[in-house]
Amino acid sequence: MAIETFGFCPRVNPEGAFTQRTRSIQFGDGYTQRAGDGINGESQSWPLTFVGDDDSIQPIIAFLRRHKGYMPFRWVNPLAELGLYCCPDGFNVTAMGKNSRGDQVFQLTATFVTAYHP
Repeated sequence: MAIETFGFCPRVNPEGAFTQRTRSIQFGDGYTQRAGDGINGESQSWPLTFVGDDDSIQPIIAFLRRHKGYMPFRWVNPLAELGLYCCPDGFNVTAMGKNSRGDQVFQLTATFVTAYHP
């Protein structure tokens, strides 16, 4: 399967978490030596929210189901950086009621995490 691009627009103000993986060793004299751990030492996590009617939420659900939580996809994060991500913890959908036209409105939440491709 070719790597797809996630092109749906989340709600504004997502807050990303950046984690650097390090190793450290503490010596008896108080000195601590630190080093990076592995070639992919930084990971990102982006909790995202999407709101819309059935016609706008169903394609997002189909995309996330197709990638099954482990298959990577391309996504441009809010910092305009293109990267590989996956959605390992699944997603949640909440029915929010109906809008003024009588259409059911949904909220979908998902967290995208950096994925690495060998």
